[in-house]
Formats: sequence, C-alpha cells, structure tokens
Amino acid sequence: MSSEMPSIGTPDGTARGRARVGSGMAALDLMRAMRTAVDAVVRSAPAEVLERRPAPEEWSPREVVAHLLHVERLLQERLGAMIADPHDAPMPRVAPAPPPGMALDSLAQWRAERARTLAWLNTLGPAELERAGISPRFGRITAREQVVEWAYHDLDHLRQLLAAIETSLYPSIGGYRALYPAPFPSAPGETASATANDGAPRTPAG
Repeated sequence: MSSEMPSIGTPDGTARGRARVGSGMAALDLMRAMRTAVDAVVRSAPAEVLERRPAPEEWSPREVVAHLLHVERLLQERLGAMIADPHDAPMPRVAPAPPPGMALDSLAQWRAERARTLAWLNTLGPAELERAGISPRFGRITAREQVVEWAYHDLDHLRQLLAAIETSLYPSIGGYRALYPAPFPSAPGETASATANDGAPRTPAG
C-alpha cells in the first residue's frame, strides 16, 4: 500500500466499525478468509503445478497469484483516490502488470498487502464508502461497490486456482471422469502441458 494512501478513521485514530458493504456475508469477512484460503491452496500444490498452464489460453497458478498481488496494489490506489476526493474524480489509470514472480514470493507479498488492506478498510465509515470514482468503461463506481467487487474478484481467481489444480488430478480419477466435466475442456489431452514462463497476467480495465 502506498505511503501516500490516506488513513481514514475518527479524529482519535480509532476505527468506526466494520465496513460491512454487501448483503449476506460481509465483503471484509470474505477478503479476510481468502488470505488463508489462497495460501492453503497455493502451498498445497506441487511446484510443477504452480508453473503449468492448465490450457493454452489459461493462466498458471503462479500467474494468478502475481495477478492478485498486482490488483491488490492497484485497488488500494484506486480506492484511496475515491476516498480522498468527494467529487467523483476519474479513476487512476491502470499501470501495466510487472512480470510474474515466483509463486511463493508473490503469495507472501500478497498476504502482507492484504493484511494492510484489511486494516485500512476497517477504518472506513459510511460517508467514505459512498464516495465514488468514474471509470471510462463502467461509469460511476462507489467505494462500497469497489470493496464488494474486490471480494468478488478474489472468488473469481480462487475458482481459477482450484480449476488449475483439478486439471492435474482429472486424468487420474479413472471412470469417475464421467461424473465430472473437465476443468478446462480445451486442455490438451485433458491434462495441462503448456508452461507459463513468459506470460504476464492481464490487468483489469479501469
């Protein structure tokens, strides 16, 4: 998180309560749980699975974790800009993603950034959550909506990580393959063979 990101809280620095921003499970509770879930999934996978693209057009788990790290920092900046400006300013431009690092290094950095994100989000009050930025693609997005999308983005890539690992197991379940659809039908021979050594994660559009 950038050192310039505003620290939002009461004048005495105390938090103003949990930023419960969605219906049902709070987005922050989900984002907190994801810090543990992604860590467990990635650490459980063999090194070769972390490097392997489950299908030619899909990301490897290493690339997914690098993308999560890039987006964590991107959304810290984007939400910070929304909170700092009450006048619906344009969202900051999306910086290009750096080349993906090693999976476990990116994972450790993402976990650290997520802890900082959660500590900051817990200080936001209702007024800050109603501030907004203008996306050239999606229009006016409130801070509240951005936090919920952040949690949804986590789930989207957790599904991607799980499917990549499923692909490594699918050829070995015998006749039970009739019970389950292939995780990635386009995977060569229903198994992953393309490695991801030079692909860079895509960046979300502003």
